[in-house]
Amino acid sequence: MIALFRAIARRVRAAVIETSGTTLDTIDRGVGGVRIWFMSRPHALHGSAVTRILIGFSLLGLAVSNFGSREYSYGAEWTEQFSQAPTTFVAIFPFSEIWKLCASPAGLTTVFVVVIVAAVALILGAATRISIIVLLVFWVSLSQLTTFTADQSDNLIRIALTFLLVSQCHRVWSVDSWLRNIRGKRVRGAGGIANVAHNVAVVALMCQICFVYVSGGLYKAGGKPWAGGWAIYDPLHVKQFSTWPELADFVTTFGPAVAFATTLTVLVQTMFPLMLLNTWTRRLALIVMVFFHIGIGVFMGLPWFSLSTLALDALFVRESTWMRLTGSSRTFVESVRREMDDAHSR
Repeated sequence: MIALFRAIARRVRAAVIETSGTTLDTIDRGVGGVRIWFMSRPHALHGSAVTRILIGFSLLGLAVSNFGSREYSYGAEWTEQFSQAPTTFVAIFPFSEIWKLCASPAGLTTVFVVVIVAAVALILGAATRISIIVLLVFWVSLSQLTTFTADQSDNLIRIALTFLLVSQCHRVWSVDSWLRNIRGKRVRGAGGIANVAHNVAVVALMCQICFVYVSGGLYKAGGKPWAGGWAIYDPLHVKQFSTWPELADFVTTFGPAVAFATTLTVLVQTMFPLMLLNTWTRRLALIVMVFFHIGIGVFMGLPWFSLSTLALDALFVRESTWMRLTGSSRTFVESVRREMDDAHSR
């Protein structure tokens, strides 16, 4: 009997050793694969470029749309916010200096102009990192002047700009890349460290938007309007948000469609990270969220909030898809140009 137990023990020990070795090999291969993925090359270059462009348009839209009422919303016509610090940001240098500058109408106008110029530079990808630094100082300072004009897109934009600063979002679709190609220069800083920094930034931004969607979905699921299936109806008929009352009435006329859209939004937001694991569910999730944010932008009058969120969704679109879109666009432009040339030659 003892001999039998010893034989069983030897078999079990051998199996454990073999399993441990296999597990360690698997872990080692996994760690090696992750290391290669982060260091070999920058991923999502086109996706990060789209993120840069859309964030730039969001900032440009925010600055331009508020420019006419800047002294009422931020500055001299309503100076209560300058009597005490509205947020902790304005107590930190250099944000504190921008806060003091905005106390005068000329200073506030200067800050708005700087933000507009930097946003245009970000869209074009001209001096990209410099424009990001300028926006991190001036736009963050401007957005913290008062809490009455702020929304969650301010936080999302600030986080996005921080990570875009260390990314290579200027490598494609930018003035920087165009000038670099003309001069025949290599990408400055291209290598293992730069690739790691870029890829970490991309992964961090992906995780951030996943956190936003999942937390929003779980919060919605706990509310009676979302659980009951009519939550989408309510904000579309509130005077403060409903920018198109007639259109809102039209799209919410059919009750089952409202219930379906409400339930689908909660499910997709809550399951968003898991839906990214499969190609078809990833496409479905992105399509649903695109229409969700288009609806927020159009029906609730929050276009810049929606645009800043869609900017991060662009990171989940494959590089091959962006390349196909680029090729199709070039083919279309060339065909239009040939037709115009033929028309002129006639």
